[in-house]
Amino acid sequence: MIEGWTERGARGLEGLWEPEIGLYLDHDLLSGELLRACTIAGFAPLVAGHVSPERLGDLLDMLDSPAFMGNPRLHRPLPPSTSPEDPGFHPRSYWRGPTWPVFNWLLWWSLNRAGESERAEQLRRASLAQLAEGGFGEYFDPFSGRSLGSTDQSWTAAVALDWLASGAEQEVWEAA
Repeated sequence: MIEGWTERGARGLEGLWEPEIGLYLDHDLLSGELLRACTIAGFAPLVAGHVSPERLGDLLDMLDSPAFMGNPRLHRPLPPSTSPEDPGFHPRSYWRGPTWPVFNWLLWWSLNRAGESERAEQLRRASLAQLAEGGFGEYFDPFSGRSLGSTDQSWTAAVALDWLASGAEQEVWEAA
């Protein structure tokens, strides 16, 4: 029964793919339309492990683009929760722009699982450098790197411990 649900969900993901944007989009159940916002949620199929090799390449291109980690205004190459190019972006408005260590951890884990270990390592190092500089913030302003929300967030500390346990060198902490 659960296997059937998983297969049905994986098939449903393809209907959420938007090739013009290069992301999976959220579906508005009331209107029946896809929500055209460029958010980190568009990478959720990567986290779920249901991405074809073709879509993986498309998602990685989007992740590296100026819409996310390749944006030159970012403090560090870390994905904001909403693309700075999206009209709904706001760098300090909870899920409308800040970077989130807990999502960076999910993305890091997903990239490793997808065989993208070099990309995952770059994300881990940038994330640890952000935490070394800004503490265990709940989330961070993507342009200034300033800690936002709770300044002693336990899930941020938890992901830092996991990143450190996976091979982070002390120099990352000392460099900040």
